[in-house]
Amino acid sequence: MEKYLQILLEQIRCKKAHEFVRQEIAGHITDQMGENISEGMTEQEALEEAVKGMGDPVEAGIALDRIHRPRMEWGIVAVVGLISALSIVLQYFILKDSTVYQTGLIIKSIFYSALGLLAMIVVYRFDYSLIGKYAKQIAVIGTLGILILAYNNGRVINAVSYIGIRFINISIITFVFLFVPVYAGILYQQRGGKYLAVLKCIAWMLIPVFGAMTIPNVGGMIGVFLILSVLLSMAVYKGWFQIPKRKFFVGFWSLAVILPALAVWATLKLNLLAEYQVERLRYYVSGMPSEVYSVDKAVRQIIKGSKLLGKAVPDITEQVPSAMNSYILTTITAYYGVLAAAAVFGVLLYLVVRIFKISKRQGNQLGIMMGYGCGLVFLVMAVSNGMISIGIRMLSCGDLPFISASGGEKLLSYILAGIVLSIYRYKNILPKETKIQKSNRHLWKMKVQ
Repeated sequence: MEKYLQILLEQIRCKKAHEFVRQEIAGHITDQMGENISEGMTEQEALEEAVKGMGDPVEAGIALDRIHRPRMEWGIVAVVGLISALSIVLQYFILKDSTVYQTGLIIKSIFYSALGLLAMIVVYRFDYSLIGKYAKQIAVIGTLGILILAYNNGRVINAVSYIGIRFINISIITFVFLFVPVYAGILYQQRGGKYLAVLKCIAWMLIPVFGAMTIPNVGGMIGVFLILSVLLSMAVYKGWFQIPKRKFFVGFWSLAVILPALAVWATLKLNLLAEYQVERLRYYVSGMPSEVYSVDKAVRQIIKGSKLLGKAVPDITEQVPSAMNSYILTTITAYYGVLAAAAVFGVLLYLVVRIFKISKRQGNQLGIMMGYGCGLVFLVMAVSNGMISIGIRMLSCGDLPFISASGGEKLLSYILAGIVLSIYRYKNILPKETKIQKSNRHLWKMKVQ
């Protein structure tokens, strides 16, 4: 059998698939050998007949090589490439006549796009299952690293907290949302547990939520908490934990409404918010007019006066701050029309839908959860930014993925896209988990090796 397996595996070019294929083929041979013995054959005869029944090892290996090989999801690559090119072109034509922004901003946007594409390629080549295997270590080490960088290289630009490394500035909220795929790995590690495992998963939520709260970024805190809560609920729904599903959903989501309110109350009580953020909360709760939000009124007027196609406002960059970042959709609407902005937003939504479809079709449960997590980050950021861009400030989680000029959100977008591509790359290489059996917990707590 070993000689047969050796010849077969030599035909499979992806080394990572060898151990999985070896176990699978060896299992088939062993099962057939047992049936042969039950029919009266000796052990040696049963083994030889079982191996013979598997067919020629070269032909079988070539067939398996076509199945178990890395794959590229060219649809995602095409959409990301289209959005990247579209972002730069739109920004160039908007900025070339602007009296506020100089050509340095478009150069910066091109730089971050190129850096992001490089990061996407590197992450695509990286085995995403290692995130699941070392999720807790990544979370702890990553959090400590960010705290150290923030302490030594932290800076605030236009009320936004950044980590500056030479001429590169990355908003801290970027690192908060990068915790999402790591959290999917933590959920995967806790599979098979009961209430204690669920409590541990809830406790791990506190790292990014507390991080967003102390930046402070109220919108980011609510956004990341919502995404992690949805992932935990999906894990419970899929039967990852041995707990009553209905009791969990009622209890957890009741707390999910109360805890954010308590967190906001704590930040106010401990004076963790800046004055402009206190004004923001007053605006959220009571709709009380505030000078801080005079920009929202300007945005609504711009949207109201925009055309379906074509330029309607001479220079929006003089009226709206962050016209290339938080209000990029407003800017596109003012310069190119409502249909142009809707088309850009539609491409992003198409990308989100495609990510969800790719994730749903994965055989590996870790890949499913991480893919959904990445898609949820894109969805929450896009929807929240879209609402801001029409003057409705319900939740501010960050800039528009891929489109905005800000470096942090661009890098976040490309890294998450790289993770999705890595998930697709290994979809026929990593093993599928066995069905959960409550009586044999150790059998279904399979870790991706």
